[in-house]
Formats: sequence, C-alpha cells, structure tokens
Amino acid sequence: MVDARRVRIPLEGKFIETGARAIQAKLKLLVQTSKPGFESVDFIVDPGCGITSIPRVAAEEWGIPIPSKDKIKVINVRTSTGSSKQRVRLAKIGVRVPGLTSKVFHWSCHFVEPPQAPYMALLGLEGVLNDLRLIFDGTYSLENPYGVLILEII
Repeated sequence: MVDARRVRIPLEGKFIETGARAIQAKLKLLVQTSKPGFESVDFIVDPGCGITSIPRVAAEEWGIPIPSKDKIKVINVRTSTGSSKQRVRLAKIGVRVPGLTSKVFHWSCHFVEPPQAPYMALLGLEGVLNDLRLIFDGTYSLENPYGVLILEII
C-alpha cells in the first residue's frame, strides 16, 4: 500500500551463522548526486545507528558529493561488537523516499573510510526522525511473513 504520506516496506528474514533468524529492513532511497539527478541506494534501516553512514568508496562510485580528504575526522563509535575508531567525512545528503511525496529530505551522513566502512549503507536516526515516523510492525501476513516497516511523513 503506497500513498503520498505513507509507504510499507517488507521486513526480510535471513538465517545467520548461529542458526538464528535475523530480521531487517532494507530500503531503497534516492540520493542526490553531483550531477542533476538521483542515484538509487540500498540502505539497511538501523535503529541503533545514530547517524546515516555510507562507505566513502561506494559514494564516489554513485557520484554522491563528499567532502575533501582534509575534512576527515577520527571518531569513536560503539557497535554491537564493541568500540572502535572510524575515519569519516561529515556532510548532508539529499534524499527522496520512493512512493512518498517528491520532497527532498536533507540528513547528516558519515562517509566512512576503509577499512572501517560498513559493508553497505546504514540509515541512522539523526535527521530522519525529524522528517519521518518509522514503525516496525511485526504482524504476520502471507505477503509479509516477517512484518513491515512503515514510513510516514510527519
């Protein structure tokens, strides 16, 4: 069900090495590029992530504008596997959510340098929660056996 103010994204389930099933929300967003236009980028919605993160190498391939090397900062991050340091470049990204209004949202983003970069883009909460309501609905259905993520414009 899609309308101008709400979109439903199926949650995905996959088995991990321990044999448990992990449930996650993957979301395609349109991110503004340095050329006029947008690039479709897959994000994992991570409610434990404070700020959206994109691997710097991937951002360059997609044509997303990133700050220069002299803007790199070293920050401490806490993850489920412990604390570590990351080298990041902080910037804002322009984002549209397919299926919602054509409004462009502007959210803070860390462009993470290798080798600490996540394996794919992570959608964090900073800025996002000012624009969107995220609802994880685990109600079973034949179409969505693991439930859905509902995105609503605030």
